[in-house]
Amino acid sequence: MMIKSGIFVGMMVALCSAGAAAGGTFPAEGLSGVFVSAGGGQISVEGAAGGSVEVSPLKADGVCEVRAKVVGKELRITKQKGKDGAVSDCLIKLPAKLALKVKMGAGDLEVKGLSGPVAIHKTVGKTSLSGLTGDLKVDMVSGSLSGTINPSELSITGTGGRVDLSGLGCGVSVQRVTGGLALAWASPPSSEVRIKSAGGKVRLAFPADAKISTELKTKENGRIHDEFGKGAGTLVAVTLSGGSVDVVKAK
Repeated sequence: MMIKSGIFVGMMVALCSAGAAAGGTFPAEGLSGVFVSAGGGQISVEGAAGGSVEVSPLKADGVCEVRAKVVGKELRITKQKGKDGAVSDCLIKLPAKLALKVKMGAGDLEVKGLSGPVAIHKTVGKTSLSGLTGDLKVDMVSGSLSGTINPSELSITGTGGRVDLSGLGCGVSVQRVTGGLALAWASPPSSEVRIKSAGGKVRLAFPADAKISTELKTKENGRIHDEFGKGAGTLVAVTLSGGSVDVVKAK
């Protein structure tokens, strides 16, 4: 199926176990990124070798229906409901270096194996991440965020669920996370770590030999436990609206 810039595919791409898989393969030549829009259901996005973007059902007996078009250098994929309103769950494979943007309502999202920048906007559901090495921005209303990643920079805004990420080595910006936050660095942060307006329990774990300098504040008689303290090193600044903060040396 050929896709020309700015023109919708002339038909719905309907993929199921009995369908034609070739109908969900789009050339990646000339693309800089992929934008995925979905109202709900499940989506799994994987980095892959090759020069195409492939869309298929997440399960062997499942259904994945999408509309796709190219705008400029971006392939835009909009997930549709299946026949009779059935939930459409999709697996999307793309070259790892492409940028990825995801806008999703209720549902679960998995993203793994990408080296390009990733931006996620989600309303509700579980988000699982692994093997990401480019810039990462996450904006969530509610739901959990977890995984082992090593992005070049990390920004998280507005989630009412729990955030639990490990494998980090980058600077981090977090705002308005209220469901609990656990971040673990595998190597010292490359730039400042700033956490604002967070609530619940916050735990930050750094390598024991990391050179960091902490500025920790919490309101409403919150508890602070700091194993590093102020000194010469990368700034780690935490301001909590309530709850507790632990800054510890990883064991």
